[in-house]
Amino acid sequence: TGRAKYTTDVAPPGTLYGAIVRSKFPAAHIRSVNLDKARSAPGIRAALLAHPGEFDVRYHGQELAAIAGTSREAVLDAMELVTVDAEPREFVVNEVDAMKADAPSVFAGQPNFGEGATKETGAVDAAFAAAAAVVEATFETPIQIHHPMEPHAHTVRIDGDELTAWSSTQAVFGCRGAFAETMGMPQNKVRVVASYMTCASQ
Repeated sequence: TGRAKYTTDVAPPGTLYGAIVRSKFPAAHIRSVNLDKARSAPGIRAALLAHPGEFDVRYHGQELAAIAGTSREAVLDAMELVTVDAEPREFVVNEVDAMKADAPSVFAGQPNFGEGATKETGAVDAAFAAAAAVVEATFETPIQIHHPMEPHAHTVRIDGDELTAWSSTQAVFGCRGAFAETMGMPQNKVRVVASYMTCASQ
């Protein structure tokens, strides 16, 4: 009916909207991320780097910066003003290719996979030998994720030494602990509200 109020429907007076600027490179050395134009854009109240100085990104979508402003539109416009000086690097997207000896390393100087641990239960070889038929194949499936009606989001209000967070989560105590740790606050000063959920979103 549209009557349920989800996290993104909560907007206390003075609410700022935030977004993460993410890497378009699956692998690259980031020389710099310039936020000057974004900081001076209309409606922007803050723009922060995810990492000071130079650093490496190891996957598409890794965090580069965060921007906060007075409206979603202002933040989206400011994100387009961020300039990134990057040196793209080789990468692979298939785990089989990543295991090859000449594959580019995700972490410099380290192999892309380590030695596995063996765990056996029962007589596996005997079970195969006694089976009426043995079928060997490799099965693959695309990435799958649940699709809740509500966006994954947090709306946070700080009143003095207390914090209230409206969160799209079923882990209200986990969120309370994470907020308290991040903000350096005792947990009894943090309140997490999750009024409606459409599925098990974390």
